[in-house]
Amino acid sequence: LQKLLQKNQEQKKNLCVLMLDIDHFKKVNDTHGHGVGDEVLKTFSFRLHDNLRSFDLVARMGGEEFVVVMPDVTEEMAFFVAERLRRSIGEKPFRCKIEQGQLDITTSIGGAFIEPGAHTVEDVLKRADEMLYKAKNDGRNCTYFEKVGKQKILALFLDSTNAEKEGRSLSERVVEKNLETLFKTSPGRIIVAIF
Repeated sequence: LQKLLQKNQEQKKNLCVLMLDIDHFKKVNDTHGHGVGDEVLKTFSFRLHDNLRSFDLVARMGGEEFVVVMPDVTEEMAFFVAERLRRSIGEKPFRCKIEQGQLDITTSIGGAFIEPGAHTVEDVLKRADEMLYKAKNDGRNCTYFEKVGKQKILALFLDSTNAEKEGRSLSERVVEKNLETLFKTSPGRIIVAIF
């Protein structure tokens, strides 16, 4: 993480740090045993990896807490990915060796968007952890970011998801939103954009 923060500062690129906590994980261990808890941890980590880029960093901090570091990311993309991660965990039950064959698992996520500058590992982890604390205190199974909360994140995710259903990428939707704003603020101008 320290190397990524240095690179962030040198290249003047943003990064995002997410802290994730498996909701009610102690209850899983207490009710079903540590073997089932281990199955949940493995599935959880697989789902994280499946929903991130190959160069994003994922690490288990201990117990049921994980950290994700996404270098070179925009705020909107960080919000989108964090919400996608949360949904990838909660929308499909975890298969495990219990009588019912599966468990419903959710996660709470706290995010800090780190702009270029001098930052310590402790500082960025603390910022993300404070947002995780807010997510857990707001009923769990939600995503919180500094200065944003959770409502805007969900709205951005739903907007992006609708764009995908319409066959448009997130970047196309971002360009469209920026053009909409431009036309609202600059009536009478003709702008040609080549992609």
